[in-house]
Amino acid sequence: MTPPGPPRRALYAWGSEGGAPGADRARPARVPGGRALPDAQQLGRALRPLRRSRDHPHRTVTDVEATVRLAAETGFLDVVSRPEQERRWSAVLLVDCSAAMQVWGPLAAELRAVLARSTVFRSVRIQRIDPRNPAGPVHRRRSAGASVTFLLTDGTSPGWRSPQTVRALTAWGSCGPLAVLNPLPRRLWRGTALDARPRLLAAPAEFGGLGRLLVCDPLSGERDPEAEGVLALPVLHPTASALEQWAGLLTRPGVPHLIDTVLLDELPGHRGPDRPEGSAEELLAHFRGAFSPEAYRLAVRLSAVRPLTTPLMQLVRAATMGDAGPTHVAEILLGGLLERTDRARDTSAAHTLDRALGAPPPGLATEPVYDFRPGVRELLFSGLGAEAAVEVVEAVGRSLEPYMGRLPDFPVLMGDEDGELRLQASARAFAVLASPVLERLGGAVPGPPDRVVPSQRRPEPALPRLDGQLSAPARRAVRLLALADLADTSPAGLPFGAAAALLDETAPRTRALLDELVAAGALRETAADRHRLADEVRGPAREAAGRELPSAPRDAALSRLLTWYLAVGRQTYALRYPGERMLQDLARVSSPGPLPTTKDRTKALAAWAEELPRLLALVRRAVVRSPRTVRTAADLLLLAGTTADCGGLSAAFEPAARTVAARAAGAGDARAEGRARLALAEACLALGRADEAEAEARRAAELADRCGDPLTRFRAPYARGITALQQGRHDTAERHLTAAWEQCGRRGDELGEALVLGALARLWAATGNSYEAVLFAERGIGLHRGAGGGSPRLAHGHYALAAALSSAGRPADALRELSRALPLFEEDRQRLWAGRTRCRMAEAMVALVRPGEAATAAADAAERLLVPGGERWRADALTAAGHAQTALGHKQGARAHWREALAVLEEFGAPQAVELRALLREKPSPSAAGPHRPGLSRAAETARTGTTLRDLTAAVRTLSDQLRLRLRDADGEPGRQPTGSAAPPGTPDPQDSLGSRDTLDSLHSLEAELAGHVRDMERTGRAPRAGLERLRAALETLTASDALTVAEPGAAEAVTAVRTLGCRLTP
Repeated sequence: MTPPGPPRRALYAWGSEGGAPGADRARPARVPGGRALPDAQQLGRALRPLRRSRDHPHRTVTDVEATVRLAAETGFLDVVSRPEQERRWSAVLLVDCSAAMQVWGPLAAELRAVLARSTVFRSVRIQRIDPRNPAGPVHRRRSAGASVTFLLTDGTSPGWRSPQTVRALTAWGSCGPLAVLNPLPRRLWRGTALDARPRLLAAPAEFGGLGRLLVCDPLSGERDPEAEGVLALPVLHPTASALEQWAGLLTRPGVPHLIDTVLLDELPGHRGPDRPEGSAEELLAHFRGAFSPEAYRLAVRLSAVRPLTTPLMQLVRAATMGDAGPTHVAEILLGGLLERTDRARDTSAAHTLDRALGAPPPGLATEPVYDFRPGVRELLFSGLGAEAAVEVVEAVGRSLEPYMGRLPDFPVLMGDEDGELRLQASARAFAVLASPVLERLGGAVPGPPDRVVPSQRRPEPALPRLDGQLSAPARRAVRLLALADLADTSPAGLPFGAAAALLDETAPRTRALLDELVAAGALRETAADRHRLADEVRGPAREAAGRELPSAPRDAALSRLLTWYLAVGRQTYALRYPGERMLQDLARVSSPGPLPTTKDRTKALAAWAEELPRLLALVRRAVVRSPRTVRTAADLLLLAGTTADCGGLSAAFEPAARTVAARAAGAGDARAEGRARLALAEACLALGRADEAEAEARRAAELADRCGDPLTRFRAPYARGITALQQGRHDTAERHLTAAWEQCGRRGDELGEALVLGALARLWAATGNSYEAVLFAERGIGLHRGAGGGSPRLAHGHYALAAALSSAGRPADALRELSRALPLFEEDRQRLWAGRTRCRMAEAMVALVRPGEAATAAADAAERLLVPGGERWRADALTAAGHAQTALGHKQGARAHWREALAVLEEFGAPQAVELRALLREKPSPSAAGPHRPGLSRAAETARTGTTLRDLTAAVRTLSDQLRLRLRDADGEPGRQPTGSAAPPGTPDPQDSLGSRDTLDSLHSLEAELAGHVRDMERTGRAPRAGLERLRAALETLTASDALTVAEPGAAEAVTAVRTLGCRLTP
């Protein structure tokens, strides 16, 4: 049987064309490449001290001030002109065109863009320089004028060791400063012609030429006698710190600067290291001894791809080795493992490529093609294996999908049975793309084949090499551990107790299995008693678990893991909040694995918070698979929401709660659904989304009345009371809080009563009943101290008392109470509450006529709340900042803060917007919540973008879970319509299920990208600027697909949320 053409989703390296007439077909395409300069903005800022201006020799502009002065003094109107200002310096970027520099081709283009965008230079020119004839471009410089020259080279070409190089560099530096930009890491400079060492350099004048630089003795500060008669050439690694030092050298004459410098003379240099020769084993031995371990590991991964180009090597590096950089690709090119395999371009192939991608510009060299030298690939591949090679290909494909359509990109070949090119027989794919991505590449999505073609079947990832080294229980352990191996969660690894629960083994037996897996290389110990699967094992193990483990043992393993987490959560809750009644209402479980032994409250909370992302992802996975886990999952949600800041974690918390509620509703479990909706209401309340919190809390109260759950009967009215308080519905708030207070009396819950008293105190303070407010708040604090045992819940009592004291006109006492609450909130990891407390402190300082301290406190509150989910409470901080600015006499600044706060409050429907409109004397603006709100600061837009990304991540995850539930029903879950009977309306048909699976793949990619943006923003405090427009377009396309337009009510609601939030994404 003739093997069919390659799968359409397979991507091959450029240079794979030229196969025999009967070979597989392909067509050209372009895929995104990585950035060579990740910190381009910092480089541009480092060059700003070089900015100088001068009069233009010809162009003039009207001098308005002089014209007006002349007219006023003489009475005649005449135009006075002055020379137009222009940048004094131009820039010349010389790029080494030797073969070793091919790896840095994208760097040259990005450096040119940085120089042009920096606004430092009048013009930027790029020229290629051949180290064998470096004087060539010098003759073209005569008309360049005053220029700053940058030479991009790694110094590995033998031409840089010749005397002609020094003469050429001296000529280049005669008209202005010159510096070498060496992209190699400093540890690789030794052995090149530019082996620079740190030296003290000084310039006698600003922007002195290269020959005028002085090398100073580090002890005396005088001129170094060793540098007499030689050329001191600065060599800079392209980083912001190195460029800042060099800019300081040029702009601060006479001040020595420590800069990497190479001393060159016109004597013939010594020969560089020869290219290593010998057998494949000797080449690898030399490479491992001379270069970094990361470069060797990258070479092993590259052995899965044939042929190789430099952009492709960078792509594999970025997709499979997060700890490696572009310099490790350079090490491979310098290490003697590769050889050029460029061939003359076939006429018909060249015509096809040029027609599809455009002919290359004249004089621009085509991308070189490499392959490993004979025998090297086989040796490297023996350390990789077929399964790991498949994982490399899949990892590259996954890394490409979110960035399709972005620049920079580079050409590749895509397998296509209708393509005009033929692939070489030795070509190996470097990536496999999912169907939705093909639309962005301009290709047709292949339909399902009529029959399975043997040569297209994916190799069975049975982990043969690893399984051959393991015992049968250890092989089973690998599959079970893969069930808890979730992307983007808990890189620290799985705790020992969780592993024991998952494996259903005793502690000694679990220890023995983990030790066996670590010894075999399947498992890595990331911390004390924490393990995770090795990177090369994760993908095959997950697939093997899904294929080999029966459904019942898989569900039982996930159930045991959730039970262990519930036991850990109960233990942590008891340590943090002793005496609270909630533990008596949660399910009592026997832990299937050893529990943590720490009794330190802070350490226990830190360990629990670290596990929450994994826990919430496991809750979603387990509940989608089986409705039998909904009760455990609902209790876990209550523990997760009360022992961590569920506001900051809501991008993971909210979809988990919605999925548990939907699954419990389908199973008819009113108690589990009520608790899940209660947890969701409290999460929405923490974010200031009062309308959603009220709807969920009302539904939770109805379910509690139906099933008689005492926990939900207390906390649902309490949540509704707090919601009504936020909305300014004071009578409704009093009714709900009174009902919650009565429930506490029936339950004998003193700490619950303390919380309700604090909420009532805030209610009385809002209505002006300051006496009752102070009385209720003090009584609540007494209950906290008497029954709480030092619980951090006391912070809420101090916060309520501060609100009461403020309403009573006692701001000094209020500030004291807030100062007591703040460290308790911080200790309890309640970030949003800590920010709100600082806001209240600012308000108290304004009342005490301490505007300077108030402005500082308000700014600190706004910064604390500049996190995804903190936008609503940041508006209160901006309001307080406006009051502080007013007290300082800065009325314009105050109005700017109030306008930003008003836009947010109107969007959230908060009653405080009425007060701000009165201060600003503005009418309600229905368009304030549009895509662009004019007049907002960058910080306000950052907060808005963060909230949108957080809400969108939660909505995409919710939609994914709804589709998974739909597919579970379609694939034959209990309760599915029997075969042969009439299907009810809305039952998914097989074709619809196929569309849903494709949609799920796209949602998974979008979810990973959104979650990465949220994590980056929480870490840096900056909103992403690139990719939002493309992300918005991808969401619009996805929500318009057939698989989502006919969704059930639950999924349809999630689709609407994704579509609405996607429209708010603006770059």
